Amino acid sequence: MNYVVELEGGERWEVSVDRDQPSQVQIEGATRDIQIETREDGTLMARIDGRLQALRLKYEDGCLVVETPDGRRRKVRVEKASTAAWRKRVEDHVPERKEIEAADLRAPIAGNISELLVADGARVERGQPVLRLEAMKMLNTIASPCAGAIRFETKPGATVPAGALLARVDSKEVAS
Repeated sequence: MNYVVELEGGERWEVSVDRDQPSQVQIEGATRDIQIETREDGTLMARIDGRLQALRLKYEDGCLVVETPDGRRRKVRVEKASTAAWRKRVEDHVPERKEIEAADLRAPIAGNISELLVADGARVERGQPVLRLEAMKMLNTIASPCAGAIRFETKPGATVPAGALLARVDSKEVAS
């Protein structure tokens, strides 16, 4: 079984364990003789190539932490090599963020337009509240999906179905 072990701070090792000989571990291609025993107090005693090392493993805030007898603590991540390779591919291929030039603002649910919060044609910012939609006696504040000039396709008091076009926001259009 192949694993990747990463310590906080960037140290990283590829580790292979043979199920038939679990004490013969390959670390970065070099075979190491590793014996591990657990004491009653939870301390792991690892004998690596004859050298004894005491360790404590703990989970804190969802992270595995290794603690040595001298009090040094480091977060560690252990995962299958295939998982680590997949994670690296995902991290290396972050989608490019594109600015939205124009966007339709649609009703997320059916309801009544209770209030327009900005004037028609006004310049709005991404995430800025632009109208309120009442549905099931609750007021829902609807925000702009991008920055630009807003053109409303509805007015206060209108009843709209889910998915109805409420406004268009055009970042190329100059606000009047």
